[in-house]
Amino acid sequence: MVQAFQQAVAELGGTITAEATYRLMRQQSVGYAEKTIAAQNGWDWQALRAGYQRWEPQLQQAPAAFTGAKAVLAKVVAVGGHNYLMTHRDESAQTYLVQPALITILRTQSLPTSRFHANQIQRP
Repeated sequence: MVQAFQQAVAELGGTITAEATYRLMRQQSVGYAEKTIAAQNGWDWQALRAGYQRWEPQLQQAPAAFTGAKAVLAKVVAVGGHNYLMTHRDESAQTYLVQPALITILRTQSLPTSRFHANQIQRP
């Protein structure tokens, strides 16, 4: 997401660091980042959004979990807790969520495999 945002900014003739992009997106939202950076540079925020939306699917091929995520999930289960997945992403997240590496982690929850299918992941 960060790299896609940086590419969209570059297309409009600007630059932004990965750190600044990440901070804006995580502390606020992608929409906030688009509007803030567009306003700072005198751009139409919708042009920035269009660029971001064009780059994001190309660059977000294999999102990775944070370092140590698998150990944290295992610890939660070890102390009797449960892990849940929630995403703000569109239907493209379904493809990622059913990758073998994630299925392995999710199956540690002792849920029947039949309860975890891509068609059961619903958007709000």
